[in-house]
Amino acid sequence: MSRSIVIEVVEASALDLEEVAGLQRACFGGVEGTSLLAAELKRLQAVAGYRRRYWSPAGLARIAMVRDSGRLVAMAAMVPTTIRHPGGTATAWQNCDVATLPEARGRGYHGQCLDALIGALPPGDVFFGFPNANAVAGFARNGGPLIADLSLHVMPMPRILAAPDAKAVARFDRRQDDLALRLIGPKTTMIEKSARYLNWRYFDSIPGAYAAYMVERDGIAEGFVVIRALRVGWVRLGVIMELFATTADTELRLLAAARYWAFQQGCWASLAGTSRWSKTFALRACAIPIPRRMAVRPLPLMGRTIDPNPANAWLANWHSHLGDWDVL
Repeated sequence: MSRSIVIEVVEASALDLEEVAGLQRACFGGVEGTSLLAAELKRLQAVAGYRRRYWSPAGLARIAMVRDSGRLVAMAAMVPTTIRHPGGTATAWQNCDVATLPEARGRGYHGQCLDALIGALPPGDVFFGFPNANAVAGFARNGGPLIADLSLHVMPMPRILAAPDAKAVARFDRRQDDLALRLIGPKTTMIEKSARYLNWRYFDSIPGAYAAYMVERDGIAEGFVVIRALRVGWVRLGVIMELFATTADTELRLLAAARYWAFQQGCWASLAGTSRWSKTFALRACAIPIPRRMAVRPLPLMGRTIDPNPANAWLANWHSHLGDWDVL
């Protein structure tokens, strides 16, 4: 009996989210018992998780779907966001939710899905992702080369004193929009940290899961941090999701506020993953770098513009923190 293989790209509004969630659970349900992020995987594989993630402030996600005689056997999604660089903005599509049923693996569906997604994008857009160790080679062939490598740092000493000049943020507002523009320097590219994006990413995700702090001077925001508590194995950690500021001193004050919050949540240490910390800054922050070989999961940021040319060299200056990684 001949098989009929169909690969198509659809927008989120046309999805059967129950079908998508079912495929993801069939592909990854077996690893939950050993995964350090089991609770997160369970949440992300629920229909509500896909509905929130695929309807982003920048627009609807697009999903490449592979059907074998009508049955969904593989998929890969890309979620739009806005990145800002010294020359302006661009629409960037984050690759996520890559999955292939065990019995359909080894047929090249991953690469074909990436090709289909990239082929649906107009010139000037950006395609990027954080592929795991098994997908790095395929992503390099189809999705693009390494842009940055997020290095992990642990801060094992809890902070037991509050940072008085860092104020808790219940929801981001126009002060954050102004700060998002001022964070972009001559050699800085990042996902635009607008109030709308941050509220969607954190406060509209799991109510109460994230905490945020801001440092102001004369009513003008100078930096912000977002943190959450996460149990990794038997250890409870404070995970720094976002940490951006106009000066290194402000960044350190925000880091102090985040670590104090983590201490209040019963965390014994804090974890950060960033593409920017220098050895000098890490020393000032009392942050110990985790060797790549000891990291639970490497975090390579990979991708490319759809029309590569020298004018798009700004992509190499991507300033990223753990919050850009879709799994968390």
